[in-house]
Amino acid sequence: MTTRISRLLAAVTALAIVNADWADTRAAEAAAPAGTNLALVATTSTSFVSGHETITALNDGSHPAHSDDKRHGAYGNWPQAGTQWVQYDWSQPIQTNRMDVYWFDDQRGVRLPKACRLKSWDGATFVEVANATGLGLAKNRFNTTTFPEVTTTKLRLEMDGAE
Repeated sequence: MTTRISRLLAAVTALAIVNADWADTRAAEAAAPAGTNLALVATTSTSFVSGHETITALNDGSHPAHSDDKRHGAYGNWPQAGTQWVQYDWSQPIQTNRMDVYWFDDQRGVRLPKACRLKSWDGATFVEVANATGLGLAKNRFNTTTFPEVTTTKLRLEMDGAE
C-alpha cells in the first residue's frame, strides 16, 4: 500500500482560500481549519512523487470535498513503500504552532498511513517537533496537529505506509 497526502497546511492565524472554485468556497470555508496557510508561500519537495500525480497539490490552496477528491490534483508516492516524506521550505523563518493534513484514500491501493511524524529544521538537521498533539490519520477531514510554537525555515512530514 502507498500513502498520498491530498493537502498539507501549516497554519498560524487566518485561513487564505485560494484556487478554490467559487461553488466550493462556502463548503471549503466550513470544512477548513482556521489559520494563515503558510504552505502557499513555501517551496515543496518530497522523497518521491508518482508520475501521474503532482507535488503542486501540496500547496495550491484548494480544499478536498472528501479523501478521494482529485478535482484539483493530488500528491502521491505510489509505488513506494515504507517511510516517505513531504517538505515545505521558506526563504525566511516562519512561526507556527499548527499543522493540518487532509489524507488521500481511494479505498483501493492507496490507503491512509499507519503513522506520521512532524519534524522541523533546527539549522543543522531535522528534529521531531516536541509535544505534538494530534497527528491524526482520519479520512474525509482535516487532521489537526498542535504543538508549542516553532520558528523554522523547513517543516517535514514523514509518513509510514500501511504495507
